[in-house]
Order: sequence, then structure tokens, then C-alpha cells
Amino acid sequence: MRQISGLEQLAIAESTNLEEFSEIIGSDMAKASLIIEGGEPDAPVVLARLCLLLEGLQYDR
Repeated sequence: MRQISGLEQLAIAESTNLEEFSEIIGSDMAKASLIIEGGEPDAPVVLARLCLLLEGLQYDR
């Protein structure tokens, strides 16, 4: 499975629910978020934005 960028994750998150999002990106973070958030509708968008922030921080180093 290829790595999905933060922008792609954000686009997917805005068009899917948390369970679909975690299946699509196959991320342990997304799966953990599903458990922690209990399937909150905005959780995938928040998670994708955090992934974007992390990507940006990695490139700033």
C-alpha cells in the first residue's frame, strides 16, 4: 500500500466517515482515533489536519 499524503488524507476525510477513512489510509493512528473518538463525524478531518501538520513539521527540519 502506498503512502497517502496529508492533502489526500484531508480530501478523503472530508468525504468519508471515520471507519471508511481508517480503512482507506490503513493507518494505526486512524484506527486508534476511531476507538478514542467513538466515531465522531469530524474526527477524520481533525486527524487528516494533524497529519498535514506533521508532514509540514517534517519538511521544516
